[in-house]
Amino acid sequence: MLRHGPGLERRQGLLFRCIDIGAELFAIAAAVTRADMLRRRRGDQARDEAREAMRLADSFAAGSRRRVGELFRHIRSNHDAADYRIAQDIMAGDFTWMERDIVGLQKAQLEAWKGPAPELSSDGSDGSAHARRTRRVAEVQTQVV
Repeated sequence: MLRHGPGLERRQGLLFRCIDIGAELFAIAAAVTRADMLRRRRGDQARDEAREAMRLADSFAAGSRRRVGELFRHIRSNHDAADYRIAQDIMAGDFTWMERDIVGLQKAQLEAWKGPAPELSSDGSDGSAHARRTRRVAEVQTQVV
């Protein structure tokens, strides 16, 4: 944290990775602590449960250690700077061309599905209602585009 100083708000990827590392370490500690608590109990059933809990905690910790290692590697090797620059360009309006057709297609889908409910045949199936709706979506989409 000290390394990046006031510019840390531009390093959200770094912050998220550090938070994920902390969460993984907490989860390991919780799993191991629970297994240890079960181990300290007396009785045959408690001993069996403790053995199973230790196996589960060990398996979980192994996977978690792998995830923590990957997160540490991604702190140094990532594409956060490029992502940040693209986000700034999007906020500046450089990629508005992407928005044009997306909104139109969403409207087309909505209009196509506003039709009447599908009619059920005597056997309870909707017959060709799906095919009719699919054709209607295609018609509305060609009108939008």
